[in-house]
Amino acid sequence: MSGLVASSRVYLGVHRATDVTAGFALGAASALTLITADLGHRMWTRRHHAGGANGS
Repeated sequence: MSGLVASSRVYLGVHRATDVTAGFALGAASALTLITADLGHRMWTRRHHAGGANGS
């Protein structure tokens, strides 16, 4: 759906193709950063909670 919207914006002359590409790149970088941070936080909390649950 986002691809259709992006291509229609370029077709209608509202944005240039470079603007749309930069928007996709920024969105992908933001998503990957948040996913990586979430996975790191989950690993960190599992490691610290596992040690406390065993009585160590």
